[in-house]
Amino acid sequence: MPRSQAKYPGASNTQNPEAGLEISLDTAEELVALQLGMFVDVRQTLEGELEGEIPGALSIPLFQVKTLLGQPLSEEEQEILDMDVPDEADIQSFLSRINHLHFGSSLLLFCICNSGQRSLHAARLFRNLGYVRTYSVRGGFRAWRGARERKHPA
Repeated sequence: MPRSQAKYPGASNTQNPEAGLEISLDTAEELVALQLGMFVDVRQTLEGELEGEIPGALSIPLFQVKTLLGQPLSEEEQEILDMDVPDEADIQSFLSRINHLHFGSSLLLFCICNSGQRSLHAARLFRNLGYVRTYSVRGGFRAWRGARERKHPA
């Protein structure tokens, strides 16, 4: 398969820096249903509480991930996060959970945020850490909620 082609149907095939990082919601849902992948919700906890949660998704807010890994947050991110520096137990717990999913269970990780922008950053971050089977769900939670509303109109 040529390098520019994506490995999974629905994954990006374009010649841009994000090529191969995005996957369509339909493809991600199909792989989750086949127990080959798992959604990783990188939205802030409050967003999940207000907007709704994805059943079965692992919630790991991106700003907390960045803090756990010692990456600097912008002033805006720090204000949104408004938390202390994590301790070693937090870091070990985070790495243990991700290692188990990615390496122990061989699951694909599908990062999802509200619109698909933070999840791109999260997918790139996870890949840089060696979790190469990580993707960003195109359209994010908005696409997921829209698909639910189309399937089950009010």
